[in-house]
Amino acid sequence: MARLFTQMFRSLVLAAFVLTGVDSVFATLYSVKDLGVLTNLPAHNASEPNAISNNGKVEASNVTNGFYMAFIYGGDWTNLGTLGGNGSFGLGVNDSSQVVGRSITTNGLSHAFLWTPGGSDGVATNPEMKDLGTFAGGTNSEADSINHTGQIAGYA
Repeated sequence: MARLFTQMFRSLVLAAFVLTGVDSVFATLYSVKDLGVLTNLPAHNASEPNAISNNGKVEASNVTNGFYMAFIYGGDWTNLGTLGGNGSFGLGVNDSSQVVGRSITTNGLSHAFLWTPGGSDGVATNPEMKDLGTFAGGTNSEADSINHTGQIAGYA
């Protein structure tokens, strides 16, 4: 019994040592930063950060005028607009500050989008936001994530 207790105690001490080392490693890799108020809206509206890039860009969605709108933070909050409809919802961001998500189109459908800062191949009212369409004649789509090379994952 004493031998079993000794083995359990050694395992517990080893686990505590390993976890303590892990905690101290992660503590040096991350810091907390106040991003300020997303928008100047009444408290009953909702904000939701959804993704962060390796270089600290944050993608978030915020209820604006009753509809979710996609935003990106890179020192200040930028509203990404829509594909012509009344809302958008961002879900992923990469180190090039490209954002993906879903947006309502002018005909009321939900389509995947790619937003590129300074872009020119988007819709006329929002040249930075490109409609990624749907597959095989479907009606809705969503882009969920984007990697550092611009590959996008989602569904339609």
